Amino acid sequence: MLNDITEKLTKVLSVLTSKKISESNIEDAIKDIRIALIESDVNVLVIKRFIARIKEKALGEKVIKNVNPNQMFIKIVHDELVDFLGAENSEIKLHEPTRVSNIVFLGLQGAGKTTTAGKLAYLFKKSRIPLLVSLDIHRPSANEQLKQGALRAGVAFYDRGEIKDIKKIIHEAKNFSKKQQCNLILWDTAGRVHIDLILMEELKEIYHEIEVDESLLVCDSMLGQRAADIAKGFKEQVRIDGLIFTKFDSETKGGAVLSVKEIVGSPIKYIGTGEKIEDIDHFDAKRIAERMLGMGDIVGLVEKAQSAITEEETLKLVDKLQKGEFDLQDYYDQMKQFKKMGSISSLLSMIPGLGGKKFDIDEKKFNKTIYVIDSMTRKERKSPFIINGSRKARIAKGSGSTILEVNHLLKQYEQMRDMMKKMKNPKQMKEMFKKMGNENIDITSLEKQFYDKLNDKRKNGV
Repeated sequence: MLNDITEKLTKVLSVLTSKKISESNIEDAIKDIRIALIESDVNVLVIKRFIARIKEKALGEKVIKNVNPNQMFIKIVHDELVDFLGAENSEIKLHEPTRVSNIVFLGLQGAGKTTTAGKLAYLFKKSRIPLLVSLDIHRPSANEQLKQGALRAGVAFYDRGEIKDIKKIIHEAKNFSKKQQCNLILWDTAGRVHIDLILMEELKEIYHEIEVDESLLVCDSMLGQRAADIAKGFKEQVRIDGLIFTKFDSETKGGAVLSVKEIVGSPIKYIGTGEKIEDIDHFDAKRIAERMLGMGDIVGLVEKAQSAITEEETLKLVDKLQKGEFDLQDYYDQMKQFKKMGSISSLLSMIPGLGGKKFDIDEKKFNKTIYVIDSMTRKERKSPFIINGSRKARIAKGSGSTILEVNHLLKQYEQMRDMMKKMKNPKQMKEMFKKMGNENIDITSLEKQFYDKLNDKRKNGV
């Protein structure tokens, strides 16, 4: 969802080319930032506050003297983005495992409360024994949907059956929790298409019956700045301890995430990044701000890689590369692991310099490559050179592709194999970068920059 706002902000910041900050070029840049934020669907009040803070800092005397405008201005914008998104990373507050903690999920219908409850239960089952309970007595499929979420997460679920009395459900769920020895209850509440009196009265009744430790408002990222109005409406009636944005991987403008925190004052705690049960990430304002400004998110990329690729798999691949071996099975395994990390577009957006750029990527073609290799025999994967015309015809038919597509895959594999061989030799690797147009690239320097950034993150406790 950050691509649109990233593209606009990086374009604005790149026009600052003079050697020193002056009042005139700051005014021009601020004007362009205002337009970029409006086009990204950021709340008007938030834009006004954001611009005022940037202008105040950028035109200060200490900033004006002998400062490169690109570096200083980007730093000012970055710092303000972090403040608006929430400078202090906020954790879910839970009791010690010996006591039961209660998390209540709020939000409008369709925001993704039920799915998010399942994801958080999955996330917390490493340190707690979660129980999922549906308090949505209005939507016929709500109870069953949450039950499926519990199955996917591998956690306990209280099935209320035909009970429609909120107080009774809460009472029975607490008793069930004791029997199951659960120490974390996640309560999924009902939603409406809009905020109304009935919804709020029901929520107040729930809060009266449950000792709520965390009250989390779930917002749909695709709503844009409307999310700020919805959040404000909820907070005027009930307590909100934190926000969760769903569909963060969607193609939306990104205005909601900038607007809600400033308008409501509650911290953003988590973001939903996909359809899988594990697709939920802790919200890190600094890393999101860096992505918005096209700086990428190397640490986030590394974390995704670590979660998708085991140390054993990595060592196995390194051993094969050192021996000069890289067959189609290895190519297949690498593609499957890459796919675990998320969509190609989302991964590219995390690479410094690529955030906000538009890529014409067909995820279906990526999947088709996997289907083609799936249709090969073990012998063909290990020895691709044996794949002749008749084998190609069989593979194409089995994968629903064409012989031309099979040939294209084999060519891609050969290119990858050649590249892997060159990775053994730094001098050859440098030559590869030169051919790509980076004549002065220093591989050692590139590695140092990467590891310096990771070490900085480690020092900060990441």
